[in-house]
Amino acid sequence: MAHRTQLTLHLREHAEVLLAKPLLHKIAHLVKPLSMEQDMLTEMMYACALMASSRGKIDEVEKDFLRRNLGSIELFRHVEIDQSLALFEDYASQLSSDGSAGRHELMLKLEAISSEPRLCQLVMGIAHGMTSAHEEVLPAEQTQLEEIAAALRMPADIEKLVVEVKQSK
Repeated sequence: MAHRTQLTLHLREHAEVLLAKPLLHKIAHLVKPLSMEQDMLTEMMYACALMASSRGKIDEVEKDFLRRNLGSIELFRHVEIDQSLALFEDYASQLSSDGSAGRHELMLKLEAISSEPRLCQLVMGIAHGMTSAHEEVLPAEQTQLEEIAAALRMPADIEKLVVEVKQSK
């Protein structure tokens, strides 16, 4: 549990760094508001949907977990939590209806951000967070976590992830 708390604190700091924009980005941000935040949110909700669906059908426990915990991440000061939950439910529905094709598509989208280490750390952090929604990590969840970690080129082990986040400061 101490590692999850430590990871959350570091992820908050990284979100702030990712959201800090140079002047040109601030001007572009005025034209296309919340684009970076929306991209981050999308990637994070891909991981949440993958993790939740690895347990089977999405349930209220996972949704409640997201409602309670999204506010602790800096990003969600800029994005409505209802919007986050809607994305989560859309991706979870896609996984439910499209099966392995939907899962493969989301994994490819996660692979596409693997060159952005801080974003990958945020995504891995929330993927780890999703494993605590039910308090017990099922083998299918651990497998999914390892697959997400491989796609992002991040460690699946939470202790190693905390070390990596600290070293990237």
